[in-house]
Amino acid sequence: MAIKRTNIMEMLLSELLKGKTIYDDDGVACLIDSIRFNVKTNTVYCSDILGNTLMFFIDDTIDIETLGVMTNDIDTSKIKRVKNKTR
Repeated sequence: MAIKRTNIMEMLLSELLKGKTIYDDDGVACLIDSIRFNVKTNTVYCSDILGNTLMFFIDDTIDIETLGVMTNDIDTSKIKRVKNKTR
């Protein structure tokens, strides 16, 4: 096992996106092999096994291929506010 210096956001992105396919604006696919996240610029760098790299900002929307079903809308009538309890 190797030790790698990283931040929590990079760890989460790596766990969520590694092995997934994302697409650039031209529709070119990138099967993610490694991820780097720059905290100061909020930039995500995704590389495939050939070294091709895609870059996007953390608040950008990206095209991703996934097996799961993603919900498009949230039913706002069912949203409840969580209140903090007094101690």
